[in-house]
Amino acid sequence: MRAFASYILRGRLHAISVAVTAAVLAVLLPLFGHVSGAAIALVTLRKGYREGLLVLAGAGLILAILGAFSTVAQPLVVAFLVSTILVMWLPVVIVAEVLRLGRDLGKALATTALLAVLAMLFLQIAVEDPAAWWRGMLESVLSPMLAEAAMPMSEEDMTRMLDSLANVMTGFMAAALVYSTMINLIIGRWLQAIVYNPGGFREEFHRLRLGRGVAVAALGILLFVSFASGSMETLANNFLILMVAVYAFHGLALVHAVAEARKAHIAWLVVLYLLILFMLPQAMVVLSAAGFADSWVDFRSLIKKKP
Repeated sequence: MRAFASYILRGRLHAISVAVTAAVLAVLLPLFGHVSGAAIALVTLRKGYREGLLVLAGAGLILAILGAFSTVAQPLVVAFLVSTILVMWLPVVIVAEVLRLGRDLGKALATTALLAVLAMLFLQIAVEDPAAWWRGMLESVLSPMLAEAAMPMSEEDMTRMLDSLANVMTGFMAAALVYSTMINLIIGRWLQAIVYNPGGFREEFHRLRLGRGVAVAALGILLFVSFASGSMETLANNFLILMVAVYAFHGLALVHAVAEARKAHIAWLVVLYLLILFMLPQAMVVLSAAGFADSWVDFRSLIKKKP
């Protein structure tokens, strides 16, 4: 991986080639999208946001040219370019610059949460009825798939499912933005540490913590959820989904830090990731609750004080 990171940092064209190749491969295997985003994050972390934006622009231009000469329908090409450039690459440049200047993964996570909130508010303003808009999108994508399933759903069940999903899709979109950006950033930071600061990433990740200012905002969201009604209730629930996603990262860093401090066997972390894999919603809620509590209590400091 050291050679791979060094190749990306060798020059602008090298970084662009990795970003473009990984983005194209992501069409076949979505995990390659994180390689693409991590390459841009690494360049930004090492050389600053200007170089990150130049790599982003160059890679975006090449993708646009490839899309123009491809046989893929143009609406799909446009959707791919928008999702790659504006959703995957641009946020990671912004957050990587915050991390480069502040050297604090907690501030980077808070910035990512702010970008997700702005995306939610933009959708709320740009679309008159976000739930109806999402329902139309889901119906066009899921209805043909469900109709061809081995056990087709009844029309009533399908309508109920689409309505339920449509009401929370804005929150899931924001959560996906947080996860995508932070995973790309973390991979980029890890690659940077391999080359310039071996072992440094682990310490930095263990220090990831959202401060009380963010916790106060999260508390406001919880109050909003408790008292919201009507159309505001749907918006409040979407904000709650985002809050759980953000604090789950905090909780994950907390668990790693506590395991390191207590010299716990690696099996505990293996069990944690198995729970995340097979019980994702429940695991996210537990990690989020732990992270939220740590914003007020700071468990890591308490553990260090204990003999």
